[in-house]
Amino acid sequence: MTMLSSRVLSGLLLSACLVGASGCISNAIAIAFTNAPNGGREAVDPERPVAAIYDRSDELEVPGPPQVSLAYWVMEPGPAKVSFIRDSEQTAAPAAAPGWRYVDSKERPGKGLVRTERGPTAPGAEARATVVVLHGWASQVRTTDTLWHLSATLADAGCRVILPDLRGHGDSTGEYVTSGFREVEDLSALLDHVEAQHGPSPLPVGVIGHSYGGGVAIQWAAHDSRVQGVVGLAPLADIRPSMLPGVRAFARQFRPISWFFYLNWAVNQQAINEAQAKIEERTGTDMATNNALYQITRVEVPVLILQGAEDEATPLEGAEKLRDANPDRVELVVYPKGRHTSFLRDDFTDIEPRLRAWVDGLADSQAR
Repeated sequence: MTMLSSRVLSGLLLSACLVGASGCISNAIAIAFTNAPNGGREAVDPERPVAAIYDRSDELEVPGPPQVSLAYWVMEPGPAKVSFIRDSEQTAAPAAAPGWRYVDSKERPGKGLVRTERGPTAPGAEARATVVVLHGWASQVRTTDTLWHLSATLADAGCRVILPDLRGHGDSTGEYVTSGFREVEDLSALLDHVEAQHGPSPLPVGVIGHSYGGGVAIQWAAHDSRVQGVVGLAPLADIRPSMLPGVRAFARQFRPISWFFYLNWAVNQQAINEAQAKIEERTGTDMATNNALYQITRVEVPVLILQGAEDEATPLEGAEKLRDANPDRVELVVYPKGRHTSFLRDDFTDIEPRLRAWVDGLADSQAR
């Protein structure tokens, strides 16, 4: 069955639901926002490939409940270069210096590609900080090219970079996701594991997350005192289906069955309320508090939010609410033409020095 015919079939089934009761709509919403985007992988593939810029990959079993196995990648501190190669320029990689390696992003018409190069880590080099980098909804570390140049910049600034696939995403296991409720426990277990590998004197810890990962990052900072700094890249403030405009925009971006969100007459408040109850029952969460907008009031460390003004998936309004909820801790930088993901490339000349300054502040926090 082709993708098109599958969508047509889904549409016919959903049409039947829409003509009937709101219960079918609420079931569809609950499934859309909790089912694992990777289909519920049962085991981490030990033969999974490692992108050229990463130094190694590993996995960690988190007891739960529910138990999951997290796949993650590591970049040790070391030299890196980021090059933006336009359509009209030569895209073949130049001869690399000994010990250097590179990876190219997908090429975008009119934009070209981003080449990320990594050099060898000097013997005995010590990291200044540990930074955990979190992907967005339905993304994964191996194939999300926007993570490559961001993470390499952090490594070049002296960070040990840890990049996990969140539960239910990419190469990690998990039947369902919880929008941060269980994910923060996973991240704390991962940090325990990383610190155990590198001795008893932990480095200052920061976290950077994009979209869904940005919301999880904020929630983690509220729950784990080891986190000393946060960068939210277009962070998801609140996933609750009661926020209808955000739900529709989010669904347009990521869900093949999402066309029915356009039908305002069908997505009524009763269905939304029923869906929220079903999500809470399945995941064991309280959606009123299990979101970045609520949790950011508990964050006591600096939070830098980088946000595109033309973002439809996680709109600027959400970033502004996050800032207003904790104005003493949150700095918001807005990119006027920025969209949800493309601003991480298009505005990188401004983002890069901000990341380096953030790393400097993170490293200095250890001395204070």
